[in-house]
Amino acid sequence: MQQKLGLDATTGSAEESLLIAWINEGVVDLLLRAKVNVNEATLTTTANVADYTIDTGVLAIQDLTYTSAAGAAQLKRVSPDDILRYRSATPAVGAGVRYYAINGSDMIMFYPTPTAVDTLTIWYVPRPTAMSSLSNTAHDPSGETYGNVPKEYHKAIELFALAEGAEFTDHQPSQFGQLFRAQYEQKLVEVKRAQRHKGGRYLGAATVGKRRPLVGANDVYPRL
Repeated sequence: MQQKLGLDATTGSAEESLLIAWINEGVVDLLLRAKVNVNEATLTTTANVADYTIDTGVLAIQDLTYTSAAGAAQLKRVSPDDILRYRSATPAVGAGVRYYAINGSDMIMFYPTPTAVDTLTIWYVPRPTAMSSLSNTAHDPSGETYGNVPKEYHKAIELFALAEGAEFTDHQPSQFGQLFRAQYEQKLVEVKRAQRHKGGRYLGAATVGKRRPLVGANDVYPRL
């Protein structure tokens, strides 16, 4: 990457430090937007406590399941304002938790308020440790510590760093980084598509009832 942009490749130079920072930013952006690394954790709730602090190791939450004596239920995400409105307008007593909201960067809110010590299963994107070296082979986005990003997705990280570097160096051939940024956005689309296909073919739910007519050639509406 340094050669492409004419950056100083001297070990420990200011420009190498910038490049490492851009690579780390690329890893985080890829994890947030494509969620290529998801872990599972379980937590327990406290009776009559509605708000909890999110661990700093959680970069993003993908899904939540709440398990109580009544069984397990997937929670629906709403806004913090929705949670506050529910609490003030229709306080629920003894009902199972159905909704959650992320407030700020470190608070998770539930409604109705948990009434017992129940189990919360969280599927989350873990926050990676920032890499600090280009020469140390242990500092690799493929490693669990540094992001656990599959090698086939590393091109996206490179494009992110190139876009930042090209903007920094006023790189005219890439239109000051805009071409690299467009390539990064396209690569993100490809990564998300690959993620969907990784689990095999998905059959959507069947539609019950009368289907809408399809528009054919010459505005012909075939009967379905």
